[in-house]
Amino acid sequence: MSLENDLDTNLLISKPDEIIIDIILIIAIVISNSVFSFSLLVFFTTNI
Repeated sequence: MSLENDLDTNLLISKPDEIIIDIILIIAIVISNSVFSFSLLVFFTTNI
């Protein structure tokens, strides 16, 4: 019984961590994309 309980708690603990990691990755991708597009915008406007 104790082993099953440990497995259940481990699953419960690991799932939110994975969700948090996914959220962090998505935020990082969005930030990098916006920074890249912003730098391109600045680059083109300064050249014109």
